[in-house]
Amino acid sequence: VTVTDSTIESNSQIGINANATGDSSLTVDTSDISNNADGIFTNVTTGTLTVVDATVDDHDGTGIEVENASATSAINVSVIEDNGVGLAVNASNVDPTVLGNAFANDNTDISTTNDAGARLNASRNFFNDSAGPRGVNAAGVDSDVVFDPFLTTDQSDSSVSDVQTTAE
Repeated sequence: VTVTDSTIESNSQIGINANATGDSSLTVDTSDISNNADGIFTNVTTGTLTVVDATVDDHDGTGIEVENASATSAINVSVIEDNGVGLAVNASNVDPTVLGNAFANDNTDISTTNDAGARLNASRNFFNDSAGPRGVNAAGVDSDVVFDPFLTTDQSDSSVSDVQTTAE
């Protein structure tokens, strides 16, 4: 399923719900997902999730939640803000690319539950503070999230190849 140039808002449930067995993939490109109970949820056994150039905001629950998806999943150059949790990755077989996003005003920016003990690489993202996710204006990330080097400015309007790294 591909969702492009779309607005999905003000639902009392999940804005986009990809919950399937088998090889199912979800791509959200240049879309605004806002003011739902949760933004994007995916639980597919062998599929991928790709979110690029999207705005995922104003959800009481989770902006983007990845339960089971392949290692080729990617959440890139998007704005993820004003959610209970910005991004939740809850699986032992998932290591998505998380690059060039702007996390802001979430209760928690990135949360992980990983039974295998692997760490989620979320370096090269902006956390609403030039000091990174430990800064005063940032909501923070779980201890299983690698965030260094982080971006000191919002680069979510860049292409993935143009995202610059900045060390703390």
